[in-house]
Amino acid sequence: MELIQSIDIAVLKWIHGNLQCLSLDTLCPILRTKTTWIPLYLLFTYYIWRKFPDEFWKIFITTILVTALCDILCARLLKPLFQRPRPCQIAEFQFWLNQFPFCSQTYSFPSCHAMNHASLASFLFYFIPKTYRWLLAVWVVTISFSQVYIGVHYPSDVIGGILIGATIGYIGSIWIRSKCIGINEKLD
Repeated sequence: MELIQSIDIAVLKWIHGNLQCLSLDTLCPILRTKTTWIPLYLLFTYYIWRKFPDEFWKIFITTILVTALCDILCARLLKPLFQRPRPCQIAEFQFWLNQFPFCSQTYSFPSCHAMNHASLASFLFYFIPKTYRWLLAVWVVTISFSQVYIGVHYPSDVIGGILIGATIGYIGSIWIRSKCIGINEKLD
């Protein structure tokens, strides 16, 4: 754990010492806000409704269940289990950590933002046309980087969140594709 912590601090210091700029200071808080992504959620919903009309409600409800499972697992089980303080809560970091008004009093590991969005992206991966799937990874990395940039998470928090969330989303997509045979016929 000490090795991971030292790597996390080194990467966090590097980001806050070398990447700080007005553009990221403005953009990252917006990118990590849940309401920013509502148009994308609506686009996903519309696309699934158009592409899979017979299975829409099954896919939609499973999407909500997968995301809710991740959120509950993250906030109610994993964060209290690991009890890792957030970087923005560490007094010694205040000298070099960029200050944003987003520091929560909850724990840091794993990042629920990263976990929830990775589960959603992983779940939707097989439903989205192959030419656009890479955008799902960009979306998750963008949100995850923003969490590190504003100092509410360490890099390993978002990496852990991505890995756990992607696994849960993938399992959810396997489950729904096994239950709805019509889905597999319409996939790329």
